[in-house]
Amino acid sequence: MTGNLETRPHSGLIALFVAVFATVLGVGMAVPLLPLFAHKLGGDGLHIGMLSAAFAFSRMVCAPWFGRRSDAGGRKRWIVGGLLVYGAISISLGQIANLTLLVAVRALHGVAGAMLMPLMQAYAGDVAPRGREGRVMGMYGAVALAGLGLGPVLGGFVNDHAGAGIAFLVAGLLAIAGAVMCVLWLPAAAMTREHAQERATSWSTLLRHPAIPGLIVFRFCHVVCVGMVWAFLPLYATTTGALSSTTAGLVIGLGILCSGVLNIPMGTLADRIDRRRLVLAGGLVGAGGIFFLGGAHGAFHFIVASVCFGVGGGVAIPAAMAMVARHGQHTSAMGAMMSLMTSVHSAGMLTGAMLGGLVMDRFALANMFPLGAALLLGGTLVFAFASRTRTPRAASLSPHALPISLH
Repeated sequence: MTGNLETRPHSGLIALFVAVFATVLGVGMAVPLLPLFAHKLGGDGLHIGMLSAAFAFSRMVCAPWFGRRSDAGGRKRWIVGGLLVYGAISISLGQIANLTLLVAVRALHGVAGAMLMPLMQAYAGDVAPRGREGRVMGMYGAVALAGLGLGPVLGGFVNDHAGAGIAFLVAGLLAIAGAVMCVLWLPAAAMTREHAQERATSWSTLLRHPAIPGLIVFRFCHVVCVGMVWAFLPLYATTTGALSSTTAGLVIGLGILCSGVLNIPMGTLADRIDRRRLVLAGGLVGAGGIFFLGGAHGAFHFIVASVCFGVGGGVAIPAAMAMVARHGQHTSAMGAMMSLMTSVHSAGMLTGAMLGGLVMDRFALANMFPLGAALLLGGTLVFAFASRTRTPRAASLSPHALPISLH
């Protein structure tokens, strides 16, 4: 990158992280309230499921397009535009009284979401100094998880005292405030026309490094497990009489908290040791955690298993995203790479919810967790096989030589 982005990287990161926190805090406020809001409008389980599916599907489809566009024409304008659109749609949610319209607007929400998190991640990857991608991506993950964890608490408080409409209003205003912060403090990235054309990298080139398809498979399998845990752990724990609803929420929250706390130290560690080893270690620990959820009895066992799953993600994901950021820097296609991982994330969440529902309908719900463990273990092994061959260090390669060491 050239221009203002290089001369003020720290100010760019600070402004970006504040905007990320405000946005994700608003997301965390709104998302848990949508099922309750839809239920008040007379929605059944199908409508509630469609709310999540519409958002995830539209974000999955649109993210790669926005990522490529931001590579060609700069990210700041797309981030600001996405924040403004996302905020406006969030505010409008509380005014909708028709279920079909609510699902349609939620799909538009996903389009706006495709402009946000992947491009914000790409901006962080742009700013990250070479060899410090793990620390920067770990900081990004910690900030995002902090907002995601605090959002439901704030959203529940506002909903209890002022109603869902006000909660959606606050969530929208937070996104708009993030846009204002980006306009004022986020440095723009200057880009020449030649550089923009240089960034029009084909998907086949982006996927040429053997570790990238392995990372995609690993990320997908991990997020499938996340979708299973978030969607079905409360139901499983409460229907078996093992936990109350409050305790089940605490179990999930502790897993998220552990993952978030580990993001920064594990991201820093990923800059010092082989990142591949951290991904493998996190995958194995996470697979063990979700496996033991299926046989947990009582709050202590559930907490230990959930914490293990969270620790696995906290160890693996910063290293994995640092590898993606390194590849994005090398190919000058950071937006495309981050948006691709966002699409994988959305696909994983959709698959996790659908697969968990299928297992619940056809088999015992407890079988879902060993299945998730097998998927995550399989994804970890695929990554290990795909990335088993180390390549020369980046510094020894020409700017466009492939493959590059991501480790």
